[in-house]
Amino acid sequence: MIKTITFIRFPFESRMGGEELHTIKLAEYFRSNGFEVRLISSCPVLIKEFKNLELEVYEFKPFRAPVTKLSMLAFILKYPWSLFRFKRKFNSDFFQNEACTFLLNIGEKIIFSKYLSKVASKVVFMEHATIGNFMYKNPFLGKLQTLVKLKNIEVVSVSKIMKKDLLKVYNSSAIIIPNAVYTKPTNNYDRKNQLKKIGFLGRFTEDKGSEVILNLCHKFPHLEFLISSEKLDYNLKNIKWLGYLKDKKLEEFWSEIDLLILPATKVDPFGLVVLEAIQRKVPVLISDLVGAKDYFKPEHEIFISSVNDFQSKLSEISKSPERLSIISKQAFEKLKDFSAEKMHKKYLNLLK
Repeated sequence: MIKTITFIRFPFESRMGGEELHTIKLAEYFRSNGFEVRLISSCPVLIKEFKNLELEVYEFKPFRAPVTKLSMLAFILKYPWSLFRFKRKFNSDFFQNEACTFLLNIGEKIIFSKYLSKVASKVVFMEHATIGNFMYKNPFLGKLQTLVKLKNIEVVSVSKIMKKDLLKVYNSSAIIIPNAVYTKPTNNYDRKNQLKKIGFLGRFTEDKGSEVILNLCHKFPHLEFLISSEKLDYNLKNIKWLGYLKDKKLEEFWSEIDLLILPATKVDPFGLVVLEAIQRKVPVLISDLVGAKDYFKPEHEIFISSVNDFQSKLSEISKSPERLSIISKQAFEKLKDFSAEKMHKKYLNLLK
């Protein structure tokens, strides 16, 4: 009998990012190991990608993730009806051969996990996102802390930096399985010891360090900043807005920049873009709130700074550009620890 694995996600908003890519690659891996992989979701990004992979998709819209006061109010009002609808549509027969159910957002963990723990062999609370007030001040926090004590529910996250926060939230230890490199570079990326172009790849938002980057643009007018975002209304001549990047355009971005920066102002659970940069021998400067910092040696394989000292750290790097190629080569040697094969096997072991 073929075993099933189901991913469930009802997000507040939907966009392609590290969490989505991680989910897609896990789904592909489980299918390659003989599992029937399914998605129950309201997330347009995952629905599209799972359909493109010809995986089974069940579109279901019970609620938006309760991460704001308004969405929490709507969530509470919809709670009983959402549970009733879910159990009616996905009854015990649906999960009779279920090896594992992955719950990706907070809403499904609150409402559906107790039911799922009775019909699935294993339930995994995947924790990709930064732990914020929506968790610490959540009226259902006590319920979540009780749920994770059930013998077949595990909390899993992608980096060590999350472990302390998750222990504080759940009163239970999380299993840490670090992210992996998925993309394959198409060029050799010969690097020069120069610092002329700085890149940022990701959502250009405050938590990712948008204000820090804009301040750097002011302070370093001789440097060009390449930003993977639609053009925003800032009167800065040394910013180049590139929009959403993929395929050839993305590879051009990597070949053009001399340094990648990620000055996150809130905890970024891992920062998958860090691995993607290192794979292309691009040196990286990150804040000490990025989870990847725990896996690379500061000043040897990666540049790390507090958000407040980011400007002075960039100034220091610009005065010693000969360090860039040394750092990038040493970080590249560390990538063997982040193979997709190693990561996937750890998830497969969860099912045993």
